[in-house]
Amino acid sequence: MTKLVAFCAVLVAIAACDTAERDTLTTGAGGQPDGDTGGDGDTGGDGDTGGVPDGPDGPPPPPPPSDEACNKMDILFVIDDSQSMSQEQDTLTRQFPEFFFVINEFMTESGDLLDYRIGVTTTGKDQVQLVFDIRNEEDGANGELQTGDGCNMDANRPWLERNDPQVVNSFSCVAKVGTRGPKNEMPLWNLELALSGKRAETAMRNQGFLRDDALLAIVILTDEDDCSQATVEFDNFDFSTCTENDSNLVPIEHYVDFLDGVKGERGRWAAAVIAGPSSCTTDDGDEAAEARRLLQFIAKTGQNGVFSSICEPGMAGALEDALATFEAACQNFPRPE
Repeated sequence: MTKLVAFCAVLVAIAACDTAERDTLTTGAGGQPDGDTGGDGDTGGDGDTGGVPDGPDGPPPPPPPSDEACNKMDILFVIDDSQSMSQEQDTLTRQFPEFFFVINEFMTESGDLLDYRIGVTTTGKDQVQLVFDIRNEEDGANGELQTGDGCNMDANRPWLERNDPQVVNSFSCVAKVGTRGPKNEMPLWNLELALSGKRAETAMRNQGFLRDDALLAIVILTDEDDCSQATVEFDNFDFSTCTENDSNLVPIEHYVDFLDGVKGERGRWAAAVIAGPSSCTTDDGDEAAEARRLLQFIAKTGQNGVFSSICEPGMAGALEDALATFEAACQNFPRPE
């Protein structure tokens, strides 16, 4: 068990005791790896480098740590903003301080504190609901990173960074994205909009969030399945809409291929989904649908993906799973070419 996973388990126990929320958290020493490559730091048993005579300035320096490339992490939360998600948003913001504490203390293999960014968008894309031929237009975030109202975000960017003065309070504010989003949730579609130039307004707003040399870490929170499709009009009485038999749905492979392309390869991104593994009841008594497409998305993601149930009490375990997955992806982050 890694240090981070063990530490998370302790934090989950702390969270279960209803400890008071932190307004601010200070940074400090974390579980820093010892950086030792051979038990005693020796490369040849006697300080030699394999029988090659030492140069005038001594032996050549050792190679850099194999995992030092993962010094940065871009964390994107895609949060369902439909009518039934109020309680789940509250739970996320209540548990986030423990998530933040671990990320804030995480030491990279090079001995540095993690350089992280945290952005928030929603599952909503602009669409029209048709009821007896009456058009009801619903506005979505369309992948734009959210800043909330009075959330003390930096005026020059729509995301949070390590050195921001009140990361926990600002996230707890901005993550409450509301419950007036479109009825058909499209987390994968909005994920692509957030990270691509597919929509000009979104690309302009989010410019600079995604870094080439950072691990992209995605957290999707929803009580429905993904309904990502190109259509913008939905008939409320068409019960076949957004089922696995809907031919308009964008194939899951498209989004996995997109993330592989935008990050260069599979090992440079990771994903955690918190949704329904089957039809289940959440803490507030609402029904969560089986998220079949999101289960497929995580299955295709491979070892850098994890699926947790939204119906488990609280959200500490789900965030612990996400952290453990992101830590493992960070440790195996491919070095630059």
